[in-house]
Amino acid sequence: MKIFLLLFGLLSVALPTHSQVLVLGKNLTTAPDVAYIKVSIWDEREEGITVIRASVDYGQNNFFKAEEESALQTPDGQLKTFKSDMDVFNFLHQNGWEYLNSWSHYFATEPPDRTSGESYQYHLFRKKKL
Repeated sequence: MKIFLLLFGLLSVALPTHSQVLVLGKNLTTAPDVAYIKVSIWDEREEGITVIRASVDYGQNNFFKAEEESALQTPDGQLKTFKSDMDVFNFLHQNGWEYLNSWSHYFATEPPDRTSGESYQYHLFRKKKL
């Protein structure tokens, strides 16, 4: 029995466990053609509660169509919700991604007036090297 428990413990530590990082049904963690991702985090009201969501650009064609179309998903295809921005970072870290950098980009709606428009913050991640 002790040998079984020891063997089980060693295997559980040695084998990495990751849930799926899904966008449009594609698991980005296991996709061989995806090494880097750009993440944009936004919040929205849902049934009177603010929820956090994250869009991911991994090189797909539809990234700029709508945030929801490139959002992280649950295994059943629903939009994944998070408790905070750091919850997104922790989720990605736990699923095989490492943080590299962040930057902001401002889109003016009426140039040259920079008081109108939207500001976006992006975060760059890459797959962890084993």
